[in-house]
Amino acid sequence: MISNQIKLLFFAFGIFMILVACENTKKKVTDPRVQQMSRAWVYDKVDIEGTVFPGEQMGSPRMIFSEDSTYKMTFQNMADSGKWYFIGDTLVTTTFSNPGEEEYLTIKSLTDSLVVLQGESNGKDLILTMRSLEEEK
Repeated sequence: MISNQIKLLFFAFGIFMILVACENTKKKVTDPRVQQMSRAWVYDKVDIEGTVFPGEQMGSPRMIFSEDSTYKMTFQNMADSGKWYFIGDTLVTTTFSNPGEEEYLTIKSLTDSLVVLQGESNGKDLILTMRSLEEEK
């Protein structure tokens, strides 16, 4: 006869194996927009209260968003970096240089090749359009 302690040990081991098997079948659920946003972008145009500035005229600022929720921005001889994430239909960015300050931009459109964001800068409404530079990801 098998003692109660051995039965309990086999029972506990069986439960452990079931839990491990269930854990391995779980799939990571991620927001599909993270993959769409995670690429290199260049400013196509910025519309500030009806005045449109082509990206080339602004020096073609570039932003690279990574799947690890970090970004890098280059603009002429300057660079900045920080963290990014989504809250509903809003893209939130923070810079490492100003960790407490967050910028909120409403996502008007997001595809693999184009993103349109709406927000405010210095009290003025703006619409930022960026196009993908997928080869630079």
